[in-house]
Amino acid sequence: MLLLTFSPVLAAVVTQVDDPIILDKRTGTWARTFVDSSDQWWFFLGAGGGIVAPVDANFDFKEDDLTRLTDRQDLQDHGIVQCPNGDYLHVGSYTQSSSNDSAHAYRYDADWNLIADAVLEAGVQDAAHNDMTVICSPDFQGVIFRENGGPGGQAGRWFSFDAQGNVSGPTTLENTPQITGGAAIQVGDEMWLFGTQGYQQDPLQVKRYDADLVYLGEQASVNLSPDGGQPYWTQGLLKAGDYYLLAHMGRGQESFDADTGNVYLSILDADLTLLEQTRLSDYSSGAAGMRPGLMRDGDKAVVSWDANLRPNLVVLTLDLSGAGNLDSGWDSGDSGDTGPGGGDGVSGCGGCAGGGQAGGLLAGLIAAGMLGRRRNGSPQQKPC
Repeated sequence: MLLLTFSPVLAAVVTQVDDPIILDKRTGTWARTFVDSSDQWWFFLGAGGGIVAPVDANFDFKEDDLTRLTDRQDLQDHGIVQCPNGDYLHVGSYTQSSSNDSAHAYRYDADWNLIADAVLEAGVQDAAHNDMTVICSPDFQGVIFRENGGPGGQAGRWFSFDAQGNVSGPTTLENTPQITGGAAIQVGDEMWLFGTQGYQQDPLQVKRYDADLVYLGEQASVNLSPDGGQPYWTQGLLKAGDYYLLAHMGRGQESFDADTGNVYLSILDADLTLLEQTRLSDYSSGAAGMRPGLMRDGDKAVVSWDANLRPNLVVLTLDLSGAGNLDSGWDSGDSGDTGPGGGDGVSGCGGCAGGGQAGGLLAGLIAAGMLGRRRNGSPQQKPC
């Protein structure tokens, strides 16, 4: 498999890419990894209403410990993130009368016990509930859907959903990027939305909103141009010190409906300038990786996705020596994602800081050589 890193800096952030792992025992989409405060790793799949299980040394499901999270069999798309206190916020879309016109939210504790759930909307055609953007940070806990026919071009439809199951919304977010398949983080006391300008269309846009969800302006516009193509599904987002790590898809000029495309990890600096981009898959025409997620534990990162309904993941080693203070806390603008992100301790939270040294189960598995054959040396580097 061809893996290339394009970097204008002398030292690559991604220093090693392990061989991909394909989980053959389970089929499903929305593959996401989490690690909790006891260093136990978990794998989530959007199958059968959402399932989760601890994973063994090969990242295979421990079938005897599998938990089915909901009693709904009609959930279509999923967004799930970890919260600062170790809870999980999960939102699923479904169809009541017209395609993806409804959504159901769930809150689980750190042991995946259901705390609260609520139907956010049912049979509402004013929003597209698929490919939702979920965030769970100290000040923003909820979900954003794309609002159909909203003001100012793109618009989002926000619902908050707290640990007690209280729902508020909808609130219209004006001037959003393409939030379907996008991501959100908390930076300072603001929420930043990451999404492309449109479906399969550069640039990546970063838009800012205050605590009252008032639009503050565009923070950055970044041309990702993966392999000269177009980015989409910018779903896996976390912040490590001064770096923003973004797992996303990229393809050529095919129709958006074509199931083609590869998985990428892009590294942006504090000014949201593209530092580096690594391709993690090499799918030919007619095949694709889909729905990427991202998790970090110290200097290891896991990018997960599904291809042909098979969960895939790749473990990467990062050099974060240029990222500044990794343990600087919420004041630095701690991040979240539509998929897992985070650092040591309670990590993988959709709005949490990454930090610490490589530790826990992942570091042990890497050292033991149990996560697949290691690639020798650094990925090939070329200027952007």
